[in-house]
Amino acid sequence: MEEPRKIEILIGALSGEPKRQVAVLEEAGRNRVKKIFEYLDSLYGDNTPVAVLRSQFFSCIQKPNESVKAFALRLRELYCRLQRRSPDHAPAEESLQEQLLLGLCEGPLSQTLRAYVRHHPEDDFATVHREALLLEEEQLGHQGLQTTCFTVGESVRNKPSCEPDWKEKFKKEILDDVKSQMRAIVRDVFDEIKPLLPQQSQTSPVPNKPRFKPKRSGYTNSWTRDGEPICHRCKQAGHIARFCQTTLDQPPPLN
Repeated sequence: MEEPRKIEILIGALSGEPKRQVAVLEEAGRNRVKKIFEYLDSLYGDNTPVAVLRSQFFSCIQKPNESVKAFALRLRELYCRLQRRSPDHAPAEESLQEQLLLGLCEGPLSQTLRAYVRHHPEDDFATVHREALLLEEEQLGHQGLQTTCFTVGESVRNKPSCEPDWKEKFKKEILDDVKSQMRAIVRDVFDEIKPLLPQQSQTSPVPNKPRFKPKRSGYTNSWTRDGEPICHRCKQAGHIARFCQTTLDQPPPLN
């Protein structure tokens, strides 16, 4: 198609102020379709500074109640604007994937997606984006299933699945990785603070325990009809064993 015919079709497709702007252009400024597009882009195009676009891109996060699909679309729009405005200074595709992981709201979905990327570092943004959408769809379906099953009996709701779910295995693997990392961190911290702890003696002194003093078995004093005590040692009336004058070596009578 010849250039004049292209220009005619383009001007015919315009309306309102843009068409009037092209109509007042000099002939040298509208003798090619590319010049018309450049002129319209200078008037109505994106004039946001590249530095502002970069700041918006690297600070783009998921809003409350915003779906993963909507958040990823906003992020990709900023990425495309940077690519069009400054291809040399635009972030690479790796930055797009990193910002997707960083911008997601903290929760089970973002944690599962980060673990997926750690186990599949070779996947590109399109694959990670597709996995994020699948996880969101599964999460929404799981929440809807829980709401539906709430009206069903406990026996049906708690019935175990016949086949193991690979997602459950994946979550268990993530939990095991986190536990192993935490154990390693605890060991490292203990090794660092161990030299700072005061040296304790190998054998701690045993506290003195009070000696058990056996209780002396008491004797039942006998009494005469007149009320005088009878010594249980010499069996004589008138005194008790404490004041008995009998020699201690002399054995007491048998009766």
